[in-house]
Amino acid sequence: EPQLKWHHHDKLAHYAKDAYDITYNFPLGFEEVEGIHSRTDFDLSQHMQYSKKDMSYMDQEDGNKKYVPYVIETSAGLNRNFLMFLCEAYEEENVAKAGEPEDYRTVLHLDPRLAPITVAVLPLMKKDGLAEKAKEFGVAKTYTDYLELVKDPEIDAVSVCVPNDMHAPIAIAALEAGKHVLLEKPMTLSASLGREILEARDKSGKLLQMGMVRRQAADSIAVKELIDNGRLGEIYQIRVKLIRRRGIPGLGGWFTTKARSGGGGLIDIAVHFLDLAMWSTGLWNPTKVSAKVYSKFGKDMKNYHYINMWAGPPNYEGTFDVDDYAAGFVRFGKQATLSFEVAWACNAEAESYIEILGDKGGIKIGEKDTVLLTELDGKLADIKLDYDKTRDPFAGEMQVFADAVQGKCKVAATGEEGLVAMKLLDAIYRSSEEDREIEL
Repeated sequence: EPQLKWHHHDKLAHYAKDAYDITYNFPLGFEEVEGIHSRTDFDLSQHMQYSKKDMSYMDQEDGNKKYVPYVIETSAGLNRNFLMFLCEAYEEENVAKAGEPEDYRTVLHLDPRLAPITVAVLPLMKKDGLAEKAKEFGVAKTYTDYLELVKDPEIDAVSVCVPNDMHAPIAIAALEAGKHVLLEKPMTLSASLGREILEARDKSGKLLQMGMVRRQAADSIAVKELIDNGRLGEIYQIRVKLIRRRGIPGLGGWFTTKARSGGGGLIDIAVHFLDLAMWSTGLWNPTKVSAKVYSKFGKDMKNYHYINMWAGPPNYEGTFDVDDYAAGFVRFGKQATLSFEVAWACNAEAESYIEILGDKGGIKIGEKDTVLLTELDGKLADIKLDYDKTRDPFAGEMQVFADAVQGKCKVAATGEEGLVAMKLLDAIYRSSEEDREIEL
């Protein structure tokens, strides 16, 4: 039986000469997904009558005869069309091996015109339980080895969201296999590894987007527009403050093991704001760094007191050999300076903002309200910015990446920018270790 049918209307509206519906065979029966009505000249005739304007059309091929054009109205229901596409894509596959009881999973085989990007999911888990997770979320394919994933010819792009020590191996393998890559921050463990990723990208000709999601937040976008339009004038100082009172993630796990993470709070969360500061201001030339990192709370793991823990619970048999506090000063040549204070844990109230000072205005990113402090007609003025605060930065980041893969736009954060951030992180750690200012 065909899934689409025409349905003719026997009863017509007073303005209609004829009417048809296109109906789809939903699980509960045929229902309308689009309607087509001939409204004759009713609409334009009514308009002419009350507006006193001539809406007629002169047909030169018919002796300059005048006609009032007919209107053909079509209307399609978004909800029903969406459900129709889902129903068409819905499929149940028996994944049981020969001789085993039937085991069905639900798969959505969307038309490539609706879903041009193939997505693969590589969870951070061992093989046990992977099939159950895949079934729960309707994932068609799963992999326990990233090398199997990148060899799959149906995969177009890979999002790398794994512990930091695996960023470079997976990103390089994916690029060499001809896949586009969305690479979570930080770029990798060091700038030298970052250069290897860029070399693989250049050889492959594929796209690399850094996962600097904080750029996609609504307040970040609004502030960058102000700066680009010259509202802050010449920027000379940036203050970064990102303080957690007790916020060490995954204590004893890979987050707190330097060989796997590359560092602590600095490389984990400061990278967001350091990147955001350089991106929003256009200052991509850090020249000198003087900094110090500390490890005060996490190293005595059993005496670390907290309320909740991301990536917990703690593994007290694990390792903590990273920083939980960092402070420093960055020069951008003779143009500007940046001071930062970042903590996974310290005895201070939680704060999270970037303050940017220019000779025409100053502003903070990360506050509840985004207010431009400036002057207007010789008077001090505080201008509150209005923007869509419901924007999802993660969805925005993924949408830009998908659009870039389809050639619709450029990537949101380049590999070169990721490398600058990585060089800056390296210099901060080196400055602390060598107890001196470091030139980049």
